[in-house]
Amino acid sequence: MTYSRRTDGNHADIRDALRQVGAWVSDTHNIGDGFPDLVVAKPNGYLFMVEVKASRSSKLTEDERKFATECPAHVHIVYSVEDALSLYQTLGW
Repeated sequence: MTYSRRTDGNHADIRDALRQVGAWVSDTHNIGDGFPDLVVAKPNGYLFMVEVKASRSSKLTEDERKFATECPAHVHIVYSVEDALSLYQTLGW
């Protein structure tokens, strides 16, 4: 089991931007073991997971790849506030 305490520089901005548009956001970056950085829910109950990366050249860790491969739910990767807000608008019922 691997624990990560580090967040990318854009992490707080992405979390806060999602909250500002009405999302419920649980900041889960401290869970470790490859678990995604954020669990996000829309007001209608649609739930999704987000892995935050600093740039498109950033790679998933081995634990993150393993989690994303084994988890039956899709893990979305975002690189910016704009990516996160676009995802939020696109996903859901």
